[in-house]
Formats: sequence, structure tokens, C-alpha cells
Amino acid sequence: MPLGVTGASNAATTFLTGYNSVFPSLTSATSLGGLSEDSTSLNALGAVDSNVSESDYSFNFEQGSAIKLQLSNYTNTTSLRAQLLDVTGNVIADNYGTSDQQTAYGKLASSDGLPASNGTYYVKISYAPNAATDDTQNYSLQLFSGTTYDNNIITSTQIQSYDPNLFVPSASSVTSSTHAESYAKSSTFFADASASKAISLGDLIRNKTDLSASSKITLGYPTNYFSFNFKEGDAIKLSFNNSNVDNPQALQVQLLDSSGKVVADNQGSEDLKNAYTQLTSGVGLKASTGKYFVKVSAVSGSNLSNNAQTYNFQLYSGSSYNQVYETTAKQPVSAKAGNPVKEGLDVGVFEAANAKQATQKKFNQINATASSAVPIGYLFENKTSLSVSSLLTRDDNEEYYSFVFQKGDAVKLDFTNATNTSSVRVQLLDQTGNYVYADNKGTDEQKKNYQSLTSTKGVELGNGGSYVIKIFYAQDTNKTLSQIYGFNLYSGTSFIENDKTTASAQNYQNALLSGNATKSYSSAAAAASYYSDSYNGTSTDIFGNKTTSSS
Repeated sequence: MPLGVTGASNAATTFLTGYNSVFPSLTSATSLGGLSEDSTSLNALGAVDSNVSESDYSFNFEQGSAIKLQLSNYTNTTSLRAQLLDVTGNVIADNYGTSDQQTAYGKLASSDGLPASNGTYYVKISYAPNAATDDTQNYSLQLFSGTTYDNNIITSTQIQSYDPNLFVPSASSVTSSTHAESYAKSSTFFADASASKAISLGDLIRNKTDLSASSKITLGYPTNYFSFNFKEGDAIKLSFNNSNVDNPQALQVQLLDSSGKVVADNQGSEDLKNAYTQLTSGVGLKASTGKYFVKVSAVSGSNLSNNAQTYNFQLYSGSSYNQVYETTAKQPVSAKAGNPVKEGLDVGVFEAANAKQATQKKFNQINATASSAVPIGYLFENKTSLSVSSLLTRDDNEEYYSFVFQKGDAVKLDFTNATNTSSVRVQLLDQTGNYVYADNKGTDEQKKNYQSLTSTKGVELGNGGSYVIKIFYAQDTNKTLSQIYGFNLYSGTSFIENDKTTASAQNYQNALLSGNATKSYSSAAAAASYYSDSYNGTSTDIFGNKTTSSS
């Protein structure tokens, strides 16, 4: 027998079946089994044609010192190429490769075999360079180790059957239900892009959800990361669109698994490009459930100095959807007055397109306490959102808001200092104001909790309890600069009702006229000071004479 191998007289034969994908890749290679010296023979029967011009097989070299390969082209009207690759995809033997690879192939196809360590290997069969690719070629391959075998495993592979969806864009194979629900959110990237700091797009569920994202690539931020949870389905579909029709720069689009391994790449190796083609086809890329990442970046050498690249994409599974989750991803906002860049804003909460809006106007009092906090409503998981807009001033430099956490697992806070010219401190307190759950400038533990509070994780609080948000100037900051701010409280991942509170800041003039005597302002002290100055012949403004407490 060729290669100096003979089968045992009583060798057992096992027949298996497989198929060769229209979009071949090592990750979808047909497994031939385990190869052991003087024990097993692995065989594959297959074909290549104009539609499926490559076949990929994998095997595990379990025992032995050398591998032998025999390729037989039964049709033999054009040449075939055979390659042996290691577990990383590196070509180690190739009958049409470099001189070293051809030398290695000569050993592989000889009775001596190619010395190899145990592990996973791949065999790739394709048309030879410059060979005619319009002729179907039927072939067989055999893998041996040693000089004999007593187990013969034969795998018959068929070319993947034609499916029109293999050659149409993914979006063309998916239809929306008549009354699809729509949700939207806005998030901000971290300046130092990484998978661990990706913006969450939500749950991808077969025949239920469409996850959409829109953003841009610029010279300052050339890499964007998104994450999603493939919750239910067997294949992922991606529809990607670079909006810059007039002057598009090449963008690299990659799909990564939970470990960060690239599984599809429009600018990668042939295998990864094939996987990307399948990902963006009507069939989609076969995938197990779990967490995945979409990475969008500028191709090396792209000129982005004057050409920011805006883009959008959609993720699907199945052939339909009835819920759309849209994420607008913004780039970090430039710092002001030496304050840190505003970045990493993503609590993973979507607003329903038809969410009900309720508004109220409230009045912050100077020197308020937790007991006199402005009530802003009831927080209910996946139902309500509580929003506040107000400002800190020199006079009104400490403000409190109370809410009832009616039902949910955790509370999330989205806080924005729109002015951002002076540092602002934010605390989550119990209803007495004595216990601090989270504080952006507190102890290490309180800071850690604040990071959770302002992330997709949130902070767990007891249902039915009352809680307080305290907003005030940070220590050693300029308290003469008014700070316009806003915040939103959420629980869950969406809401259908938004209760908005606009809270005015009180000043000393209207505090006095409204009879609001406070610890830091005494009308009697102001009057005494006024009369004393008048007696001494000094003109004064009564509102400029006030007794203030230290902060």
C-alpha cells in the first residue's frame, strides 16, 4: 500500500458524514477524528467546485511521531492544492507553497512521514494556483501514522447545498413585524477603548430583537467597541453600513467572542474574511450563545484628519424581529477647566419610543437636608425612569432629592454636569441622609459602589425603601461657578414612563421674601448689619450681608 502502510486483516471501518461550507474556515472545519500511530486511519471523501472551492478538515494527532498524508484526485482534470496547518492556522506543509513548505509536503507524502508533535491539525484542499476552477474535482485523502492500523474512519463530505440567502445581504433576509416596539439610548465611549469597556447593545434573541448602533471613527478615537449577549439562536447576522458615500475610508469590522478571539474580520485572513462574508449574509454565522463584541476601527494607514467616518450597523438572528434596540454611541467630551474628560457613560437602559412623559416643577431650598429633599417619584424596574434637571449656585450649593425604590434588583444612575467648570460631588444616601451607599469622591468602597451605580450593573437596594440623591460642590473647588446638571435614575434595562422634575435653585433674595430662614442666612442678622452700616454712614445692599456657614 502507498506510504508503506497496510491495514490489519480484521480492521474495523466506521463511516461518518459531513459537509463542506460555502464559506470555508478552520473554525467550521469537518472533524475527521483522532489519529494514533499503528492504530487509526483517517479518510475523507469530498469535492471542490466553482461555488465551494475549498474544503477544510480537522484532526487530533493523539499518538505518534510523524504524520503521513495521501491525496488522490479522482477527476484529475485540473490540479489540487493540499496544505497541512497547525492549531494556530500556520501552514507547515504545502504542495504549492514556499520551498520549505513543499519540502515538508514531500516528507508528509512519503513513507517516512512528517515529524510532528501531538495536537490539533487541519488539512485544507483547494484548487491549485492558476488552475481551472470551473471543473468539479472529486478527491479522497488518507491520514496515517506508523505502518499499520486496525481502525479505519471514513468521512464522506458533501458540498453545502445551495441556499439563496447565502448570497444576499443579511438585512434582506430579515423582516420586521408590523408593530415592532422601538427602544433607544445614548451612551459615551471610554477614551481608552477596549473590550472590557465596550458599550452594551442588549440581548440578541432569534426572531425577536434587532440590535442597532450608530457612531463614528475619528482621528482622536479610531477604535470603537460594542458588546451584546447572544441569548437565543444558532446564527448571528450583521448588516454594516459606512455612511460616508462621498469620501469613505476603509473601516475594519470584527466579531470577537467572549475571550476576545476574533471569529470574523472583513480585513483579516481568508478564513476570517469568509466568516465575515457568512456573518453578513442572509444565512448568518453559526455561533453558540454567550457574550460577543463588535469592534470597529480605522484600517491602518487611513487618513482620518479631515474625514470622520460615520457608520451604523444592525445585528439579527433568525428571519424576523419585533423589538428594535437602538444605541447612539458618542465619543468622550473634551474636558473643561482642567476637569477630567467625560467618558464611559453607559448604564444599558433603553427608552421606549412611546414612553409616557410626566413633568413637575419643584423648588430647591437653601440649606436643605435629607428630610426636606425634593420628592421625584417612584422607581420601578423596566417601567419608570426618574429624571432631574437643576443647577448648583453660590447661594444654593447643596441639593437633595428623594425617591422610593418600588421594585427591582438594582438602581442605576446617569449623571451629567453640563457646565463642567467646577467639580461636583454625587452621593446615594439612605432616607435619613446618614448612610452613604455610593459617593463619587468618598472612600474607596464608596467610589467603587459609585462606579457600579453608574454602569450597567447598578447598586442593589431594598424594595419599598426611600432613598436620597445628594448633589453638591466637591471639596476645594470653585463654588462661585454655577453648575447646570441633570441625572436619571433607572432599574432594569428599559422604561416606558419617564417622570421629569425641573428643580429651580433658590437664592437669598427669594429665600428672604418667602420667609425661608436658614442656617446660612439670617434675616435678623442681615437687618442688624444693614442698620449698623447705615448708622456709620456706609450704604449697603441688604442681600449682600449674610451669615454663611463653612462648607
